[in-house]
Amino acid sequence: MRRHMAGQKTKQAQSKLKYLGRIKRLPPPQTDGRGPSIRVNTSGRSYAHVMALENVSVGYGPTTVVAGIGLDLYRGDKIGIIGRNGSGKTTLLRSLIGELAPIEGDIKLGNNVEVAYFDQELSDLKPDLTVIDNLWELDPGAEIGRIRSFLGRFGFTGDDGFKVVRSLSGGEKTKLSLARLLYHPANFIIFDEPTNHLDIDSREALEQALNDYDGSCLVVSHDRYFLDRVVNKIAHIADGHIKVYDGNYAEFREQTTETVDTAKPKESKSKDTYRAFKEESRRRSRYKKELQSLKARIVNQEREAARLEREINQGIPRSDWEMLHDASERKKQVEETLLELYARLEELEDADFD
Repeated sequence: MRRHMAGQKTKQAQSKLKYLGRIKRLPPPQTDGRGPSIRVNTSGRSYAHVMALENVSVGYGPTTVVAGIGLDLYRGDKIGIIGRNGSGKTTLLRSLIGELAPIEGDIKLGNNVEVAYFDQELSDLKPDLTVIDNLWELDPGAEIGRIRSFLGRFGFTGDDGFKVVRSLSGGEKTKLSLARLLYHPANFIIFDEPTNHLDIDSREALEQALNDYDGSCLVVSHDRYFLDRVVNKIAHIADGHIKVYDGNYAEFREQTTETVDTAKPKESKSKDTYRAFKEESRRRSRYKKELQSLKARIVNQEREAARLEREINQGIPRSDWEMLHDASERKKQVEETLLELYARLEELEDADFD
């Protein structure tokens, strides 16, 4: 029993870290207040064919992780890369940015292509420097007003610029890394989990910025709502291979879900076959009902979390510590509930039936 309880706590802790790190959102509730005003500027038009991979295999040493990759990216394409953890997404990205040589085949960039890369580990940040200095080092000759104005687009205003990066929240670090990425324009951007830790306003600002961006991008993300809003193609990695689908994530799901005829078969070879058919139909019906109910609960909980966030930040007087404490405790409970709901949503969406 003790071993079972320890394993259960470890699983819960892993689940919490997993879903805090990459929350898959349903369409979010509207929030009040002004959020970031992110813009993604292009460095100019590249040639039409931005990148080509033909029969490329990637991996480590003699070990192939993804084989036979055929992928073409054209000017204006926004491609989402998806796959289970460990399927090879990071290995592919490392190969695309030149950190890892392909085992086989060539990765070719077109003419006039300028690449920028967002690393989900945020390894570009200097933890002991201030927010301003982290951006200023990219352009030492710039006036302080330009640096502060640019940081303001990502929500860093007033004294925020003088905070040491080590003291920032996960969301603030992500926004600062995005600011560094986008300070110098590029016409081809590769993102590795760009929405990790971002609040709703910041995610929506990034979505809008990428929709307005006339360059090209590749995006690795578990945030399926973000992919629905941003990409026009999906590259799905599974079983060591990659396949490209036209459309966003929702359209990918439609293309890869088997259509099942729920009508009673005209002729059943046996009663067992018919019973199995009926049981499968009931199972699918229960699945769809649970999925709909789960999505509604997530939307309601996200609304409640957003409401409590506004109350804590704006509505409750700083002097009323008791009310602030109660609101904070309620917010923690809502977030714990959301983690459980997200985990169940992951299970349902990865099921073999739709």
